[in-house]
Amino acid sequence: MKKIDKIKPEKHDSLNTHLMTVVYYFLLAIDKIAHAIPYPIK
Repeated sequence: MKKIDKIKPEKHDSLNTHLMTVVYYFLLAIDKIAHAIPYPIK
């Protein structure tokens, strides 16, 4: 954990990574919901 703390990205990069992670899980959730619903979402 200490190694990760030492290599802290800039605030901008950190925010960018956080947003990308949120978007990734958001799309992943949508994908799961789309598969759960019998109707195709286009």
